[in-house]
Amino acid sequence: MQGAIYRGLYQNMDSWTPSFSCPSNCTWADPQTILGFAGTCENVTISTLATKDCVVSEDNSAMRDCRMTTPSGVDIDTVVFDTVYETVSALNATITRPGEEATEPVTGPEIATYAIYDSGKDGLTHNNIQETVWECSLTLTAYKYSGVSSASNEFQIGATERIPLQPGYADPERRAMIFNQSGIPELSVASRDLGALNGFFQSALFTGTRIRGESRPAPQLGCNPAFMSKNASEITTKLAKSMTDALQRNNGSQQYAGSYAQTVTYVRVSWVWLILLGALEAAGTVLLVGTIIRAGLKDDVLLWKSSQSALLFSHIDSDGSIVPPKQSVKELEKMAETTNTQLLKV
Repeated sequence: MQGAIYRGLYQNMDSWTPSFSCPSNCTWADPQTILGFAGTCENVTISTLATKDCVVSEDNSAMRDCRMTTPSGVDIDTVVFDTVYETVSALNATITRPGEEATEPVTGPEIATYAIYDSGKDGLTHNNIQETVWECSLTLTAYKYSGVSSASNEFQIGATERIPLQPGYADPERRAMIFNQSGIPELSVASRDLGALNGFFQSALFTGTRIRGESRPAPQLGCNPAFMSKNASEITTKLAKSMTDALQRNNGSQQYAGSYAQTVTYVRVSWVWLILLGALEAAGTVLLVGTIIRAGLKDDVLLWKSSQSALLFSHIDSDGSIVPPKQSVKELEKMAETTNTQLLKV
């Protein structure tokens, strides 16, 4: 899933290939409802900047540490060191945890909420700075796919319906988060997988700050570069799509069987049309056998086949016809062994 997150943040969607198994043209006739992710973003610049509070550093009056909080409670920390360095962008996130009781519903199917801060400048000397803050939410959701098919190794989905999930609950052993609501089958996700996602979104692998200037602290960028000077809503939509694809391709996910069309060669034989061919074969066989028998009854018909001796002892009569020898093949071969020939130039 971590690889899917990076793919959604940095890679073009055109290079993604769906995973499915189809020996030929396939069809999944019944609609299928499966678990996935969805992402939404909102511009919260005004309400977030209204909470901005800056404190002058005790060590240096030119340094100010500022904090602001988004409507969903995501804290954004920035720093300004006059004429030296300052924060130009920041990415931070909070996560949603299940309640303490095993059957207590969570506040919702949210996985994480993150905020992207952009100072609106790329240096220290810009004027008329326009700060912006986007708040994005990543949630579990249900997708209902209809008209799914595959033709010539091209996977197609006819219609996609997103079904928002109601608050879920943990099973008695707290091994899975379960979403059970009317109209869709029961969906669940392992608690350890949720824990891994929570840990990633709160770690330095995802959150980060970009600082520009001289003698600035060691950078902790995280995934901050993925959002710099880009549309937060588009990036979040790609992120959710990539995570959904990874979830549906997981070996532990449920698989749905469909039907496929296979080309079968069918041969229908009309035996009446073979009577003529059979009659011709039978007539030819009778003629051949009759010829052999008749030739055997005649003493003057010798079967020389392709013997060269027969050609050697043949001669041309006064009428210009080739007259074959009267001897048998074996007799001609004996004569050839005792006969000396010489070619003369005429």
